[in-house]
Amino acid sequence: MLTKIVQWAQGEPEIRVVILEGSRASDCNTDALSDYDLNVFVTDGASFTSNNHWITIFDDVLVYQKEKFFHKNIEIPTRLVVYENSPKVDFSFWPIEMLHEIVDSKTLPEHYRNGYKVLLDKDNITQDMPAALFDGFVIGKPTKDEVLTTIYNFWFETYCIVKYLKRDSLWYAKVLENGPIKRFLLQMILWHESSKDDWKNNKIKEDTWRSLCKMTELFKKLSREVAAKLSIEYPGKSVAQIETYIRQLYNG
Repeated sequence: MLTKIVQWAQGEPEIRVVILEGSRASDCNTDALSDYDLNVFVTDGASFTSNNHWITIFDDVLVYQKEKFFHKNIEIPTRLVVYENSPKVDFSFWPIEMLHEIVDSKTLPEHYRNGYKVLLDKDNITQDMPAALFDGFVIGKPTKDEVLTTIYNFWFETYCIVKYLKRDSLWYAKVLENGPIKRFLLQMILWHESSKDDWKNNKIKEDTWRSLCKMTELFKKLSREVAAKLSIEYPGKSVAQIETYIRQLYNG
């Protein structure tokens, strides 16, 4: 699959660099279901996002999804593709200028810290990129722009929720409440906790474990009650087995 993709990218003049990130580029164990996470750096990505025929070149497509995310306020379009005979491939299209910024800053962004592989570099841009640190997820000290953007985004979404509430559009309000606004809240919580230890203790391991245990207890209580009301036999034995395994895994 990667060979086909690289060969295709080689023949597309707008594509300058292709980088593999994620589990297949790190020290993590992978299996046949592990995704290919590909960052495609382009001079112009319009031809790849306005027409999706190109995704059929590599294998028969079962289903695909058009998504986007934002990195430093720049919209990054993606195509998430499930193929019939290959693992899922996540294509993301980045402006080539963003790769130049990474190289010039001599600092890896979060998604490259735990591993990356350069599959194609037509202009030798990546030759001076720092090596991956393989240190897992680290909460770095945010920039002024990141903090302010998160603050403004949170309050913008809050306004939208109230607007939908006033219109009695309760489902729209609930979707926003449980989607974007909670992501911004979680981001601020992570920064707040990391700032207490001068950004050094980024794992917050024990707090996360305690929180996870509370969530599992709540989930067990709710799922038992739901199963009882629906006359469904609760799989108590299976739940107990996986719970024991999880605790042994954490404490081992």
